[in-house]
Amino acid sequence: MAEVGTIGRTYHINVVRLYGFCYDHYMSALVYEFMENGSLNKYLFGEKGMIEWEKLQEIATGTAKGIAYLHEECQQRIIHYDIKAANVLLDANFFPKVVDFGLSKFCNTDFTHVSNTRYRGTPGDFAPKYLLKNDLITYKCDMYSFGMLFEIVGRRRNTIMSSFESLDWFPKHVWEKYEKGKLAEMTKTGGIEEKDRGKAERMFMVALWCVQDSPKARSPMSTIVKMLEEEWPSCCLLNPFIICTQWK
Repeated sequence: MAEVGTIGRTYHINVVRLYGFCYDHYMSALVYEFMENGSLNKYLFGEKGMIEWEKLQEIATGTAKGIAYLHEECQQRIIHYDIKAANVLLDANFFPKVVDFGLSKFCNTDFTHVSNTRYRGTPGDFAPKYLLKNDLITYKCDMYSFGMLFEIVGRRRNTIMSSFESLDWFPKHVWEKYEKGKLAEMTKTGGIEEKDRGKAERMFMVALWCVQDSPKARSPMSTIVKMLEEEWPSCCLLNPFIICTQWK
């Protein structure tokens, strides 16, 4: 019912359509438009064939537009809470739509945060500050989760637990390469052709904007859309990992 209450108020080409629902003693069901190609994560992590780079760019931009709509164009701002590749569905033409609003919350557009009493979202995709201070959630946490762009370019999960239970965090590796001016090396491992590596580096840099430690440093999603569409800001990137040393 939480999902019906949220998505029933939305209409955007990059947000999945809810056609109906059933909620009684015999059945609970949500009826969505059919998305023939399933979720994005199946293509990023090897369960299905790879998607060509140009299409991945379109998927990233379309997803950003869907989130921007939730944050900036609805009467009440909608915080999704669980932005990740598994919650981006693809239609027959690989057109992306954001799905799964079971964890979402409303927030008036003139307020910056909503209260939170327990942890929500997916570990590794959620802003680490909210794992430590589990009381206030801002819409900027969705921008942090949109750092799934790292996964799109690298075609690997952002977080991998080693056999010694230590955390291998891909975004931190990307920052280290960026600092050394070797970001192009990270694009090779994702199988990106040389002609597309400049655009892939750009997407890595946009992802670094998304995972800035301070929520104030994260650009609004409408700005992220512009970055993905070739409008780059004049200010410099900050190290997102100085404060969050617990992620080393």
